[in-house]
Amino acid sequence: MFDGGYREKDARDIARNASEEASKAILCAFRAMFDGGYREKDARDIEIPNIRWDVFELMMRFIYTGSVQVTSEIAQDLLRAGDQYLLEGLKRLCEYTIAKDVNLDNVSDMYDLSEAFHAVSLRHTCILYILEHFNKICTRAGSAQLIQRVIPELRNFLTKALSSSRSPSTTDDRNLQT
Repeated sequence: MFDGGYREKDARDIARNASEEASKAILCAFRAMFDGGYREKDARDIEIPNIRWDVFELMMRFIYTGSVQVTSEIAQDLLRAGDQYLLEGLKRLCEYTIAKDVNLDNVSDMYDLSEAFHAVSLRHTCILYILEHFNKICTRAGSAQLIQRVIPELRNFLTKALSSSRSPSTTDDRNLQT
């Protein structure tokens, strides 16, 4: 299945009634299970919960190769898996794919998704989208709740932007005028 090939086949990962041989040595995302005191350390079969088989296959492809084609249809489930197994590179790929599809109808759901799975880039995309389409969003049902949730993030962003834009010479000029 993967171009990298397998060496010692010492674990068979199971996801939703399907299995795939995998090498413990290359499964960095699962290292704690194999090295720690977890029951999976000596298990022949390891159940990977909450992940559909097609998502698991793509996650494994990413672990083995460092890249994977993320489609809109699977991006949210793959983001969830990437967050669950701390695969930041996979999460970034998913965030990029999801961000391309943010629109008036789904911006609130995409913001929720970004919050749930610590998807910072997707969250920023949603906030920028909200700012760019503020007038249209305000006319939609539920917009007040969305705006209320985004305000603290906007405040932090603007505070950082303002403080970083103040160079020492600008601050010195202001002090001289006082």
